[in-house]
Amino acid sequence: MSLTEEKDRLITRVEESLKEMNLTDGLKLLVGFSGGPDSVFLMHALCQLKIDWNFEIVAIHVDHGIRNPIERNGEISFVREFLASREIKLIAEEIPEGRIDELSRARGESIEMTARVLRYFVFKKHFDELRSDYLVLAHNLDDNVETILMRFFQGSGVMGLKGMEPKSSWIIRPMLNIGKSEIIEYLDRNSMGYIVDTTNTKADYLRNRVRLHLIPQIEKVFPGIKSSIVKTAYKMEQINKLLSEYSLKRSILSGFVEATGEGARIDGDWFLALPGLMRERLIYDLFDFYMKKKYTSSIKSNNKTSSDIAYFHTDRIPYNFIHEALKDDNPVKRRIVMRGYGFILYWKDRYLFWRRDIVDASKKGYLITLKGGKEYHFRLFDLEISIERWKYGVKGEGIDIYPPMVIRSRMEGDRIFTGKKFKSLKKLLNERDVPPSLRWKVPIIEDSRGIVAAILAPFGSDMVKRDPIGITGEENMIRYTVSIDKITKDKTE
Repeated sequence: MSLTEEKDRLITRVEESLKEMNLTDGLKLLVGFSGGPDSVFLMHALCQLKIDWNFEIVAIHVDHGIRNPIERNGEISFVREFLASREIKLIAEEIPEGRIDELSRARGESIEMTARVLRYFVFKKHFDELRSDYLVLAHNLDDNVETILMRFFQGSGVMGLKGMEPKSSWIIRPMLNIGKSEIIEYLDRNSMGYIVDTTNTKADYLRNRVRLHLIPQIEKVFPGIKSSIVKTAYKMEQINKLLSEYSLKRSILSGFVEATGEGARIDGDWFLALPGLMRERLIYDLFDFYMKKKYTSSIKSNNKTSSDIAYFHTDRIPYNFIHEALKDDNPVKRRIVMRGYGFILYWKDRYLFWRRDIVDASKKGYLITLKGGKEYHFRLFDLEISIERWKYGVKGEGIDIYPPMVIRSRMEGDRIFTGKKFKSLKKLLNERDVPPSLRWKVPIIEDSRGIVAAILAPFGSDMVKRDPIGITGEENMIRYTVSIDKITKDKTE
């Protein structure tokens, strides 16, 4: 079957997926394009469907700066040539070499996860700037199977085990019904070239180990494992639809959950009468609504719109955390039902209250994700430290942030660019007479370009801030304010 024929069966399956999503024609699509076999087939399919669907297509390529320059240069050359031959506009972004490694160490997470976080940050930034209708990604059936397997072994519940969604918010994945072998066979049969990412063959990353080692071993015992997992994912999706009957939106409309200034008030008798799975679902919904809603909002800087979504895809509540707290038949016995991951659920009279929590940073080493919401708090000694978007009239120290941003405890070797050069934080703390035994508690604000500030108010000194000299890329900068207050009794209750 040649490319000149009207439609190939695989392209027809892509189109069927688009129809199942109830998409309309005339959409503006931003398409993730790495040059690998999956994205090559996706772009080819969309180009084949472009006339019938009246698509406007823009491709986006992200160089993570991880592989050697020769391989990366070869990849971007292939990407440019492929897209130019099809008259597709390309947006090419390059993450500086070493940046992902630095951020992964700062956050204490894998390079794989950090690369994903920054990739989606770039996607969302251009998605908003272009006013696209959807971001289209080339995840296939095998990718979905790997995701479900990883979530299974990590203890996910029914929400996680439904796998990737073909359509979720601003992202669509029209190839989840197509296997990797089918894609490779199609490209080879039609003499279509593609790039092979050498990092995909290394066992350094969890997903690669699942793909290269775990799945082949399982297939020796259960040859039909992939189709079985897909069927399981479908069953989990049906259970999720049932659970949606107890979703936050329906609970609010029914009057069992009411919004408060800080979070939500839940009817205690109604909550206790819910089955365990329904309780868990409600907590997840509250977390998603209150902890992530503001995080996806667009921001405007220097007349350019982007989105502060840097850690949108990695902030999750572990299932065991919720399950352990809610598994008792009578959680009313505990005044504080659960506390952690930035929120607290507690009893007051006959109601349960859900609100954001002040993170206690004085007990151990810590790392806190600072997302793009209104205000964030943490506690150190008798002080409450607040970080919020700058606005006129807000008192406090201004800092310029290049997302993503975290606040963490001090580590050996920390340096900050101040006084027109990099200075050791250890030396600065010596100069300010901060006791060595307490230095690990010094809050450090860090963004994608290094340490922004060291908060020394709890130690009787002024905040040390990064000099703006040498920092470029003003369109990505967000101004925040750091304010410090004494903790009053009512804040500690």
